[in-house]
Amino acid sequence: MRESVGATKKFPKWKFFVCAFGSDISCNKKLSGMCNHVGQHILLALHQKIDHKAQIAVEADPCGLCGLEGCYIQLSESKITSDCDYHYSRMNHKSAKKTSQSSPCANVPIHCPLCHQSTSGNLRTIWKYNTVYHIISEHTGNNEALSELPVQFTIDTFIRRQEEEWMGITADKTHEYR
Repeated sequence: MRESVGATKKFPKWKFFVCAFGSDISCNKKLSGMCNHVGQHILLALHQKIDHKAQIAVEADPCGLCGLEGCYIQLSESKITSDCDYHYSRMNHKSAKKTSQSSPCANVPIHCPLCHQSTSGNLRTIWKYNTVYHIISEHTGNNEALSELPVQFTIDTFIRRQEEEWMGITADKTHEYR
């Protein structure tokens, strides 16, 4: 596991971070705004919509903080821990689940109820926008039928049209995706 800058340092809110996907100044964001910004790149990729700001492609299982693969995330109660360099200790899970026009992204860490508990007693944590990838890669295969998804998990992973609209996804792309 790599050493996490975000977990060991407290970055000032004004510090700007460079988005891994973009090369222009519009992709430099405050740390507290990276989830919204990266979430937009991820949603555009999910909907196979051209992301004119992206210089590289979004991978299949991206981190919701930095957008790259390979970061560890764990949700325990309402505390979020991560080895991502863009993790910040003041991220509030409860408020991050709420969307608004100024903060439209609700890509938050969630537990997968289909995964087995770890030795620490926690369920595996995944990012909300990565649910489809996670279900396909971890819970199907070997010609196994997918177990019925728990109702609350389905509710927790649902992406509202308003959220998508605020993040630049048109209604026709939402309809096509669903």
